[in-house]
Amino acid sequence: MRYLIILLGALISNMATAQDWWGQNAEIRTDGVMEIGKYVDFHDSDTDGNDYSVRLMSDNGTLRYYGGLRGTGTLLIDDPNDVINWNDIWQSGFFEGYSKSNAPESSGWFWGINLGHRSNSNSNKYGGQILIRNTPSSPALYFRSRGSDGTGEWSKVLHSVGNQEINGNLAIGGTNPLARLHIIQEAVGSTSGNSINGAYWEIGRQKLILKASRTANQTNWNNTTLKLQAMIDGTDHQSIDFVNDENFKEHVDIYTGNQIFNTRFTAGGSVGIGTTNTFGYKLAVNGTIGAKEVNVEVTSAWPDYVFEENYNLTPLQDLEIYLKENKHLPGIPDAKTVEEEGVKLGEMNAKLLEKVEELTLYMIDFNKEMQVLKQNNNLLLEQNRLLKEEIEQLKKDN
Repeated sequence: MRYLIILLGALISNMATAQDWWGQNAEIRTDGVMEIGKYVDFHDSDTDGNDYSVRLMSDNGTLRYYGGLRGTGTLLIDDPNDVINWNDIWQSGFFEGYSKSNAPESSGWFWGINLGHRSNSNSNKYGGQILIRNTPSSPALYFRSRGSDGTGEWSKVLHSVGNQEINGNLAIGGTNPLARLHIIQEAVGSTSGNSINGAYWEIGRQKLILKASRTANQTNWNNTTLKLQAMIDGTDHQSIDFVNDENFKEHVDIYTGNQIFNTRFTAGGSVGIGTTNTFGYKLAVNGTIGAKEVNVEVTSAWPDYVFEENYNLTPLQDLEIYLKENKHLPGIPDAKTVEEEGVKLGEMNAKLLEKVEELTLYMIDFNKEMQVLKQNNNLLLEQNRLLKEEIEQLKKDN
């Protein structure tokens, strides 16, 4: 601006002898109109050997400016440049467009700034763009970096007003998200009792917290618990605990109510209901089981062999001696064994069926003996009747 004022002063003081710049005169007419040739050059010093330091140039109806621009005061632009395709513009400037190609959204007004690289041209469109969408009730701001062909992915700036959309992955606490939501948190401390919250959801009086805790002094990942904790009014309720114990063995525990233990799933595929110790079983239940039907797969031989002709049925007198000595049926575990080892349902049902089938054979044999005794008894009764008749006849005869 200082140079422009000096130039105007020089022109006014030398109106009669205006200097010829590249064959064109610069003059101020009496009606106040200033006529300038194609170039207006500014020189920083009279010893500067360059053609100009700063140049204003007329180029087919466009005023071009070469050099640095710095000023104080207010700069206003009444009309932004109209854009046809947001990928095509390469010069720095203020632009607008309604439903134009390659905008962040397919329709609507967008106002924005194009920041072009210093070496840009129609075939070289490096730089960045910042666009604002006309949505007064829910503002939207987009930005992108562009390659030489003018293309680039639009990113939306999140804000605190209106609905938000993220068309990609989001990392919180780190970089390079591996999912739609990727939360990165530092590890739990090495001292027993340390805990750290990784995520926190709050819905009214209810809260759901994902947190890690240390159950014993350790610097490794053992003795740690990753807990999904439900809370109501600040009190712990249900939770799912992913536990790594002191021996690096993993199990999952479920707590209900006010953190009352319910179920454990071990790394070996065992389940403990009401107990943390599965005693080597796949399913251990500390309590009563109710079911409409239980199907037990039997691995031992089913006792149909009892009805084979060569089956050795223990004589009753021998069985009586065994029962007096052992206080339980042959092949059936005694009370002490059952107390210590429990009962295998499939095996025990087979043994009980074996005894029922043996009892059936005893009953059949007993029935056969009863039939013989009954026949003998009927024969004796008939003989006794005939004997009585003979006695009566003898009495009559005498």
